[in-house]
Amino acid sequence: MDDMAGVGDFNDEKLQSVFNVNVFGPFYATRKAVNTFKAQGSKGSIIHIASEGAYKTCAGVVYCASKSAVVTLSRNTAYMYKEEGIRSNAIIAGGFATEISASMGMPNMEYYGKLQANLATSPAPGDPIEIARAVLFLASDEAGYISGAELAVDGGWCAA
Repeated sequence: MDDMAGVGDFNDEKLQSVFNVNVFGPFYATRKAVNTFKAQGSKGSIIHIASEGAYKTCAGVVYCASKSAVVTLSRNTAYMYKEEGIRSNAIIAGGFATEISASMGMPNMEYYGKLQANLATSPAPGDPIEIARAVLFLASDEAGYISGAELAVDGGWCAA
């Protein structure tokens, strides 16, 4: 089944599979992190990886819905646990040349070509190191007053 499909083309099994990974995984990890920070009486930083799919309908409906849920999870966590000093932010990732699209049976450039057909102004796929740099920044003391934010690491995709 094509991950770029619309709502009419997704079966329940595929819907559950995408939400298990993209929504329930971050939810359980966030809950564990929050409870660990609270039990230790420590501050902490939680960083979620979302996608431009949360804002742009350039991918399949289930993927976009799942990434929107991650953004909401991140913002709600920041709001609910600000008094405990727990920060939560989301990185809004654009297109990145990784092995995952190839593992789904779609060569990287074919996959990004489909995205670019929907967003004519899309840049070339980015280097995944850019995500790592953003994570390091958000986890650092330099970002100590940043919480509930979405940081686009997307080469301008969301601005298009």
